[in-house]
Amino acid sequence: MRIALDDVGVGQLSLEWLHDGLLSALKLDRVLIARLGTERGRAITAGVITAAHGAGCTVTAEGVETDDELHHLQDLHCDTAQGFHIATPRPLEDLPNLAADTTKL
Repeated sequence: MRIALDDVGVGQLSLEWLHDGLLSALKLDRVLIARLGTERGRAITAGVITAAHGAGCTVTAEGVETDDELHHLQDLHCDTAQGFHIATPRPLEDLPNLAADTTKL
């Protein structure tokens, strides 16, 4: 069984969960992504991504809205991204004709 933790950056993430191998994936909240334009924001996001990878987790960034955010995430070795910059919401009936609205970085 795989366990993913959503909204990382606005909730509480116990580092013990990473240490004990309880999680297999993290999803970074838009709050972290929006702060990638600052040195402090990049440093914090880089730390979360590095810790997650060290624990064997994959990392998805949600709410990617600009080229700059996407490039910062690529530089930080984030695994996947999703958001309006990549694809806009579409009706359910379009789903079979679309690739996932997630981009491998």
